[in-house]
Amino acid sequence: MRTRKEMDALGVKNVPAESFGGIFSVRAKENFHISWRRFPTEFFTQLAHIKHANALVHMHGGRLGEKEGKAIVAAAKEVAQGKFAIEFGLDVFQAGAGTPLNMTMNEVIANRALDILGERKGKYARIHPNNHVNMAQCTNDVIPSAIRMACVEFSIGLEDELQKTITTLQKQSKRYAHLLKVGRTHLQAAVPITFGQELSAHAEALKESLLKIKAARAGLMELPLGGTAIGTGITTEPGDDVKVIKELRKIAKRPYTASQRKFFLTSHMSALGNYSHALSELASEGIILCNDLVLLGSDPLAGIGEVKLPEVEPGSSIMPGKVNPSIVEAFKMVCLQVQGHHETIRLGMESTQLELNVMTPILAADLFESQFILHNSLHMLREKCLRGLKPTPKMQQHVEQSLSFATVLNPYLGYEVVAHFVKKGFKQQQGLEQLLVAENVLTPTEISRLLNPRHITQPQRVDLRLKEAIQSRAAYRSILQELHHYSK
Repeated sequence: MRTRKEMDALGVKNVPAESFGGIFSVRAKENFHISWRRFPTEFFTQLAHIKHANALVHMHGGRLGEKEGKAIVAAAKEVAQGKFAIEFGLDVFQAGAGTPLNMTMNEVIANRALDILGERKGKYARIHPNNHVNMAQCTNDVIPSAIRMACVEFSIGLEDELQKTITTLQKQSKRYAHLLKVGRTHLQAAVPITFGQELSAHAEALKESLLKIKAARAGLMELPLGGTAIGTGITTEPGDDVKVIKELRKIAKRPYTASQRKFFLTSHMSALGNYSHALSELASEGIILCNDLVLLGSDPLAGIGEVKLPEVEPGSSIMPGKVNPSIVEAFKMVCLQVQGHHETIRLGMESTQLELNVMTPILAADLFESQFILHNSLHMLREKCLRGLKPTPKMQQHVEQSLSFATVLNPYLGYEVVAHFVKKGFKQQQGLEQLLVAENVLTPTEISRLLNPRHITQPQRVDLRLKEAIQSRAAYRSILQELHHYSK
């Protein structure tokens, strides 16, 4: 392999002759062989946008020559399009604050700009990675800014997938708005609910998560660019920060703002933590949804079996015919991973010391991965599970077999009388309706009226005349007298 020699403060090293990276990039790749994890292309696109915006400002301000500035801009545009992605294969576990990320970007843009001008790579007299591409910038302001910007881009796609998932749940909720099922608390039969109402709770939970994610994304629009090393703005000229943001808004097509709190944004990563927390809450809601789907979809013969989940693959290598809730299980794994990433991000946030948080590479890597896997798994869950889930006949059977609708009779019979019939129904394995009619407490017409699905699943005004008629019957008074006798 042909090489060229480059020199830095530590000495001379060989750099692959055709590489657009330089000596810093070589050192970083030699030093950090830790994992297979790499940063996504979108992050480098946003970092290139920052270099592009800075070059324009410094060129227009006279600090950067026009030819050199235009070459840097052209090179930055190419990097933003992903042209040199192979140069950025840096491990996410690397030097604190992400200096290798920034310097590799500086070197790639510098060498490509030299190439455009007909100069040789590595001959930095005309365009230098530090002096020109990184002019009036520091890793400590550009890397946190690029992280925020990439997070914004990923968030928009995630929000779209989440909204589609919410819409799917809402459609299913509307479809089954009048289908009664047994409501359960403590995993015991409680009172009836419609399947649509149950699904609506999950839709609302995801809507709440979407609102929190959007609010957290808004907090990422404030950028610390121009703060350079620790927020003081050393090496910048007055007003450069606002000018850079103005150019960046046009390049990235997002309404970013220049922070007036640069010391805070350089040392504290709370905006990233807030966003991660919003993802963590989405993951929590996802786990709840998964738990419910698995329970309701459990074996129709030996489990609850009220919901049929789409079958996507055989479930066992040894048990014939077994089908598992594979899609739901995969989505739950994603949610657990997101929770784990959030804990890492929380600990990374707390690692700030004095003027700088140096844990930004792992904060970024875990945040990006959380966004990526949530985006993809929400799509999977929606298309391969939620769209096709259906109630089974057991949903209606359980309603008919259970005593879950007994509570609706409380306003008419009173708690103790209803409890008496519930216990009797369990003991004799008889339905509540049959017992109440057989003992002349209610008529069949009254049963049908009181157990109307609308009466059971939403607030209803008590019919005081009916209540008085029921409680004046001899059969009712006899049962009540007997219960009071035993309670003495």
